[in-house]
Amino acid sequence: MDTHVPIFTLSDVMNDLCARFVINNPVNEYNDSIRFLFLLELAHWYYMDNWTKKLNYLPMITDFKFFVETFVREVKWKTFDLKNVDIEVDKWKTYKSRISVVGALLLNESLTHVIRVRAPSSLHFSFPRGKMNLLEDPRFSCVRETKEETGITISIEQCKQEYSFVIESHKGVANHSTTYYVIPDIPMNSEFKPMCKEEIAEVKWELIDKIDAKETEKTRLKEIIEKIKKSR
Repeated sequence: MDTHVPIFTLSDVMNDLCARFVINNPVNEYNDSIRFLFLLELAHWYYMDNWTKKLNYLPMITDFKFFVETFVREVKWKTFDLKNVDIEVDKWKTYKSRISVVGALLLNESLTHVIRVRAPSSLHFSFPRGKMNLLEDPRFSCVRETKEETGITISIEQCKQEYSFVIESHKGVANHSTTYYVIPDIPMNSEFKPMCKEEIAEVKWELIDKIDAKETEKTRLKEIIEKIKKSR
């Protein structure tokens, strides 16, 4: 039996990421520096969550700018000038800070508990949420973030406008909003398998009356719960 295990170089892996996340997009997607960096962000997550776990000899590239530099060099990408990498990454971060966020408030059948997640660097639990991709329908964002952060699959039909609310946030010159979709009837025996292991350390159910969240979030959530109860 052939027990030979193929050795993938860093260049092989970066070219695989290019094929998965970059080159098959429309040309205007990867020729625009900000859109290109959004594609590389997806590639970076995949690299950290999959390739480094599969091949433990690959470098742990946690810094996004260093990942961009590595990708461009290994793939020999011609349309992104590494001389301007600091400027371009800063522009991308500024743009990203203004992007709207979408969150999922996943409730059990009896509407008493909600799913909460915790990042590895935090002791605080929050609702599953994340930034929308460019031109993405917020309902698709909700479906994607739910899957990535909890492992639970929901449908776009479950993200109902009448069971949603928006929280505005103002930080310095950056203003953005968070749209929350309240999604009931998630089985309490659901298996939690977050896809982004570098971002999510723990997923659990919490009693709604005892969650540590902003008062505006808790108030709006309870209003939606009453609306759901009346519709049953």
